[in-house]
Amino acid sequence: MNDRGTNNPIIKYLSTDDFINYCKANRVDISDDTLETYEKYGLLMPLYRLIFPEEYIKERYECEKNSSYQEEIIKLIKEHNSKVEKAKHEKDELSALEESSNSKWKQVESLINARSKSNIMIGKNLEDVIKDGHPLDIEFQKQNPCLKVPDKKGFRPWKDYEIVIEGSEENFAEHYYASWQIFLVEELNELYIYTKNCLSNEKRGSTYVFTGNIRNSKLLKYSDCFQAVSNFRMLQQVIWGVTEEKANEHISEDERDKNYSERIKEFAKIEYSKQSKENWINFIRKLVELYDHYEKLDKNKLLQELKIFLSDTVNMIIIARGIEFKTLCVEYASPNIYGTGTVFYTKGLERIFPIEEKQVKEKALRIVHSYIKEINEGLTQKLPEDFHKQIVSEIIGPENILLLTHLHEIEDLWFNRTSYWEGTFWAHLRSFVIGIEDIAKQLFPPLPEEEKRKKDWYLSDAIKKAFPEYKKWKNEYNSKVNTPEEFISKIKDIFSRKDFFTDSNPLCRYHLLITHLTRNFVSHNIKMPSAMAGSLFIETYKCLILTLVSFCTRYYLENPNN
Repeated sequence: MNDRGTNNPIIKYLSTDDFINYCKANRVDISDDTLETYEKYGLLMPLYRLIFPEEYIKERYECEKNSSYQEEIIKLIKEHNSKVEKAKHEKDELSALEESSNSKWKQVESLINARSKSNIMIGKNLEDVIKDGHPLDIEFQKQNPCLKVPDKKGFRPWKDYEIVIEGSEENFAEHYYASWQIFLVEELNELYIYTKNCLSNEKRGSTYVFTGNIRNSKLLKYSDCFQAVSNFRMLQQVIWGVTEEKANEHISEDERDKNYSERIKEFAKIEYSKQSKENWINFIRKLVELYDHYEKLDKNKLLQELKIFLSDTVNMIIIARGIEFKTLCVEYASPNIYGTGTVFYTKGLERIFPIEEKQVKEKALRIVHSYIKEINEGLTQKLPEDFHKQIVSEIIGPENILLLTHLHEIEDLWFNRTSYWEGTFWAHLRSFVIGIEDIAKQLFPPLPEEEKRKKDWYLSDAIKKAFPEYKKWKNEYNSKVNTPEEFISKIKDIFSRKDFFTDSNPLCRYHLLITHLTRNFVSHNIKMPSAMAGSLFIETYKCLILTLVSFCTRYYLENPNN
């Protein structure tokens, strides 16, 4: 949890104190007493309750008095288990009793380990989480008797989970919540927290007038959907963490990205399959309704948390089903297909995520237009006035919208720099040049007789096919680089000799060399060179756009009727 109250998806379960702090950071009123009361009436239950044996609590208390808690607890458990093993070996008459005790201590030890790993980023157990799930979920599946799922009918006052040792109150139970339950807390608060008009004595909450009847949260029926998305969010972060750990391994960036995408898709399908398509659509509709409600009440912090959760939900469904965002929007806005008990906002998803597609295309049109003007000045056969529109809508096409998204993000980062902008800029730059290579290979594929080379058709092949004269520039500067220092040195050298790379063809100049060099470098290096900053960033970026426009222009000149 950070200071701004944004939940880290990797932390699937929060202790009572962490959950309260998370709520308060997002201006949602809650306390221990209120949580206990909501549980008493079955309105909001902890997802897990850890209940340790009182004997263990007493032993722990003694250890804490004398020395380091963690070291002594581990020592205590080992000594106890050692005694039990000895009794079993000697076939002591108390062996049966000791074996039972041993089982209990092993379960306690297992729970302690699971609890310590619940903040999964601590420790090197990321692959274990991908394989087996969250540590607390694993313990529950193993039927650890110390880990319970609270039952509405078995409410026990939280005070009953305390014992007094030498005049000090010690708690032997811990309650765990999920971050998504903040939305249930807010809804319950609206139902049961009231303000009073001092003149009329009228009592009102945010929405309802209290009648004395106990009402459940309407979000409660979506608990399984919330949990499925929470699990996907956790796994997505864990898988990314594993991918980052492997950044320095000797595998290509493309292979890393492919492995990451495949693993994400696998888990998206698993979590999505837990509910019907109809339930997922109605769940999204409910979240959109909630978003509109928070917006009207100016609950901006909570609104942002909901937007993040909704975004992850949409992302999971799109990945699991292999559909586009537009398709999901159509399904969302079709009440005749799926019934809904929510307030319906026809353009809800597009309004919350205006994607960006329209904004991205508008910005791309402006950017590409300015570069076309530069190229047009050196062309004998001038490009049409609306050529920038042809590039964005026809030549690049809807299947390459992601390429334009990176262009959009790069522009925003350059003019609105935030913390660590250089690393993010470099990440988009890398993705942008890879996208340009894909476009180049689509526009200039191998000839039919070269079909066998299709899998090994690279950017360099597309460049040479589109611009035969490129060979003399390539011979001047070998595009292979082995170190970041060599990459930076060659980049600087090319920029310092721009005038050397002149030709009657304005489409084939130094920018192709820069693009080729950059593509080869990012194939083997995921991290930004330390010297790659400031003007080098923007100059390299400009070369990438010039290359994209050059490819599209050459294709247009060779295929004017396509």
